[in-house]
Amino acid sequence: MARFNNSIVLYVTLFAFLLVANSANAFTTIGTEFEVDSIKYRITSEYPDYVGVCGCDRLLTVANIPQTVKFGNKTYQVKEILSYSFRQFNLCKVYIPDGVTKICENAFGSNYSGVSLGRPKLSFVSIGASVETIEQGAFDKCTDLVEFMVSPDNPKYDSRDNCKALIETATNTLIKGGAETTIPTSVVAIADRAFIYNKRLISIHIPKNVKEIGKEAFFRCGNLKSATIEGEVSSLPYRAFRECFRLETVNLPLSLQMIGVEAFWECNSLQEVTIPDHVTIIADKAFGGIYDYNGASFPINEINDYDDALSPNKLSLVTIGASVQAFDGAFDYCPNLTKFFVSAENTRYDSRDNCKAVIETTTNTLVKGAAESYVPESVVAIGPNAFVRCHWLDTITIPEGVCSIGEYAFHECLGLKQVNYNAINCDFKANEDLSYDMIYYSEYHKGKLSPFTYMKDQIHPHIYSPYVYPVSVILGPKVERLPAYLLNKQSNFISINLPQSLRFIEDYALANTCLKYISLPQKVQTIGTYAMYNTSLTSITLPDSLRVIGDYAFADTGIKRVTLPESMVSLGLAVFNNAPLTRLTSLCVYPPICAVDMSKGVHSLSGLNYTQCELLVPGGSIDIYRSAFPWNQFENMMEISEEPKSRDLNCDGIVDIADLNIVINLMLGKGDDNVSLDLADVNDDGVVDVADLNMVINTMLGKDLVVDL
Repeated sequence: MARFNNSIVLYVTLFAFLLVANSANAFTTIGTEFEVDSIKYRITSEYPDYVGVCGCDRLLTVANIPQTVKFGNKTYQVKEILSYSFRQFNLCKVYIPDGVTKICENAFGSNYSGVSLGRPKLSFVSIGASVETIEQGAFDKCTDLVEFMVSPDNPKYDSRDNCKALIETATNTLIKGGAETTIPTSVVAIADRAFIYNKRLISIHIPKNVKEIGKEAFFRCGNLKSATIEGEVSSLPYRAFRECFRLETVNLPLSLQMIGVEAFWECNSLQEVTIPDHVTIIADKAFGGIYDYNGASFPINEINDYDDALSPNKLSLVTIGASVQAFDGAFDYCPNLTKFFVSAENTRYDSRDNCKAVIETTTNTLVKGAAESYVPESVVAIGPNAFVRCHWLDTITIPEGVCSIGEYAFHECLGLKQVNYNAINCDFKANEDLSYDMIYYSEYHKGKLSPFTYMKDQIHPHIYSPYVYPVSVILGPKVERLPAYLLNKQSNFISINLPQSLRFIEDYALANTCLKYISLPQKVQTIGTYAMYNTSLTSITLPDSLRVIGDYAFADTGIKRVTLPESMVSLGLAVFNNAPLTRLTSLCVYPPICAVDMSKGVHSLSGLNYTQCELLVPGGSIDIYRSAFPWNQFENMMEISEEPKSRDLNCDGIVDIADLNIVINLMLGKGDDNVSLDLADVNDDGVVDVADLNMVINTMLGKDLVVDL
């Protein structure tokens, strides 16, 4: 028994010895991580025994990576620099030895996923002879890169001519550059993102043999001040120089044919740009950029690096070359643009009469303007976004021949104070609407057309003014149309005169404004869609000539009473939606045609309180209204009583306190744009005074005698 027990002890001891002897190898499987001399490794292969570098101590400043590393009783060859290995911000230099074959994507730099990571300081990279693969983005976010040095024995990459860059030997392509890089004359291409995020780069000279610059090649080189491109480059691609905040000068090559999307977006220090003669296309947002920090797309921990450069875009002068054929949106975000000049050799555009704008020659359309631009008499149209965000535009005069104004032509012109609009004799599409409406009106009342008819779409010109400074709009005495979007979103006081020649108020013309009073001339026939939507209007007098009111024209206003004139033909959808209407008077013997959108359950009178709002209709018409949809929804419907129209100042069918208030306001000098002085001058003595007030009071009291006040 003793001998048996001794055997057990011997076996147990031997097992324990073997266990201890092999403990170092107990967990050496693929994926195991360990640290040696402040550098972290991950086992990537056991046969052969390979590891990849996967990190380092956060305090490490110089990483001298060995060719081999020992863990337990094994020696591993260092084969890769794995993704996200060196994101720490204290690392300044790294030496990649012979034996390493691959540098993975995002191996260096910072991922900016949190402010606590700080900014990387890596400035020097030495690459060994065996590196044959450098994945896209391996050094993308190394903002302080200064120099690369590649072993002369490396067959795939080089740093020829002591250029301090990383070049792909076979293709002569500069893959990655640093702040002290000098591009060799033998280089023919600069790769995508070659200098991206480099905040130490101050200037760059691209020699004549370079034929291609990659996407985002100099993206967010925030301290780059000058760029000279001598190469035979045909295009500057997507975001080539985006967010080079301090870029002041750029010399573009004569070979250039296209400037890509956002190529110089947020290059806010550029003041002048000359587009070479061979450029045919300038893409959307090629120039322009942010106004303040809130528009920046970089991390908050970089703001201190660029805060003096993050000012409004300074581009003020643009010279367009002879071959430019398109530049839609290229200069839409340049608030300080002052003037444009177009080459006299350009067949598509011109700057005729030294107008300092860009005009499409064949159509005589002003497509782009600036602060010092004016509209020549030969121009017949202003294109969409023509003056968009032009902050220093103060006054603009639109001559008589301009019959089309594009959508948002004056959007966010924050300094605009006066618009002189003089267009006359314009043959707009909307001029045909009257005959169209009359056909439907006639057919409707002959019983041949359903009252669910919806008005056809109309195409209108557009003009959009800003919402910071008060804007005075002066319409010429012969103007027939109030342009669409004329004062949309103007939150300050609006000064506008409506000439007696006015016939049409276009879509959104006065929408989203502080408009409180307006006097509509007696020739107005059409009020467009959303024309006075979301305004401060509390009352409106519709002229006897009015025939069409568009969708939501008076929606979200404060109007309480309104009278539809006898001339009314049709109403668009939800004309008075959300207005606190208490009395709707219709002078039409037959109900006006009402638009209906069955899919949305919306019609012309949607949004009214049919219990509280009274409907007054002409004598003898009440049965017609009670049988017509949606008029039959009103619970309180009555015929208009016979009352003196001369004292019914708001034309709601009765003389009451509302009319009295109008006279009092006019006497106090407060005015009421809805009522002409002639109408309020009840006794025709040339003034609105207490005598007129007495006559209104008498009518209210049912008396004919003047009350002595």
